[in-house]
Amino acid sequence: MQVTLPSTYSSSMNLLKATNDWKTPMAYDYKREILHDAYQEEHPVRNFLRYRQVAKAKNQDCDKLALADELAQVRNAGHLASAETLNSFFITYKAALKLNEYRFTGTGDAEVEHLIKLYDEGAHAQVNVLFARFAVLTHTRGNFMLVPVYKDAKTSRNVSLNQHRGMSGTIKDYWDRTLSGIKNGELSSFFGDNLVAQQFNIAAMPGGFAEYVEQNRLESYIGADGEVAPFWPGHLSPGTNPLPQTMAEVEAFLTSVCSAIEQREQELGQ
Repeated sequence: MQVTLPSTYSSSMNLLKATNDWKTPMAYDYKREILHDAYQEEHPVRNFLRYRQVAKAKNQDCDKLALADELAQVRNAGHLASAETLNSFFITYKAALKLNEYRFTGTGDAEVEHLIKLYDEGAHAQVNVLFARFAVLTHTRGNFMLVPVYKDAKTSRNVSLNQHRGMSGTIKDYWDRTLSGIKNGELSSFFGDNLVAQQFNIAAMPGGFAEYVEQNRLESYIGADGEVAPFWPGHLSPGTNPLPQTMAEVEAFLTSVCSAIEQREQELGQ
């Protein structure tokens, strides 16, 4: 379906094209595999929102599609893993909208439908311009990775790092906070002993965390001092809110994650 947007929104998109090279030819957007003809290259944020609807209906995820072979190898070896999108788009996108007076009490499908309606009406155009590049990069190979799943000995339930970090009130699905938790041992239950696949067993790696980073081409998330780089100043400080509190923090986040994803995309392609 071709979407006709107000002139105010078209102006914002023209500004985007003139000032920000948000199209990345070398990075394939896996949303194309799910949206097919409904994918609109000129509307990256709308593609993301539509993907949220279609992927749920089809029970398909971009990360699972991209990592299907790697996931099969781990499972064929008798271990568990899950495909993960390292940097979540939706949580920071909604945080940015709320900083720009977005209010909606619904959740799930109702909220996504409402956001598509707002997009088509040209609302929050500047936020959509700001997030356009990330809306593409979030579903490229550079933002996907396998993460560990282990079977809890007491409950016999599968415990996934994917679900844990998404539900954690302190991590809130942010990869810099996740990686920091891996480094400092807070998430050690996912990365040790024979409960997990060898590629996740950091405790058995001679190089430890540094080897894990190199193995997964995560160098773009590490600062010059060897520590995990925060997405914005203070984001990894104890007791701070994991969500951005200002648009300056939103913009710093976007700069950090887009750069990290693009760098990792290039390194994976070497």
